[in-house]
Amino acid sequence: MSVQDIDRGWKRIRAEMRKMAGSYTKVGVQSDAKRDDSANAATVAAVHEFGGGNVPERSFLRSTMDENRESIKKLVAAEKDAIFAGRSTVERSLGLIGAWAVAKVQAKIRSRIPPPLAPSTLARRKNKDKSSVVPLIDTGQLIQSIRQVVVMGGRK
Repeated sequence: MSVQDIDRGWKRIRAEMRKMAGSYTKVGVQSDAKRDDSANAATVAAVHEFGGGNVPERSFLRSTMDENRESIKKLVAAEKDAIFAGRSTVERSLGLIGAWAVAKVQAKIRSRIPPPLAPSTLARRKNKDKSSVVPLIDTGQLIQSIRQVVVMGGRK
């Protein structure tokens, strides 16, 4: 009698598990993003996220993650199951999770995060319908700068 070793996916699962170690997706304004006026977009985003000077805090990253914590857990669990079942890879799943988070953050920005713009800020908006001005959206640069980057094994 001979013994046959039939691999039913264990080698693939082990390889994917190795890829998981130290892998993650970064969501937000990445440090290499630039604005048209040459200001670092990540710095501008941080000022709006945490507030600073005359700029009030309008959290679009932290609040989105806090509000969607349970949905994120479910999505991560579903993607983990997909990886182990052979329907996905670590890189693909992290990309899907990141794209989902980017869409949520952009939707949060569009939701008119309080407080409303100050009258002095609105006064600077010449030739615009002041009732339609949304905090964090003027030129659209911030919302377009929200992106995700998958980091595999702790390396970009």
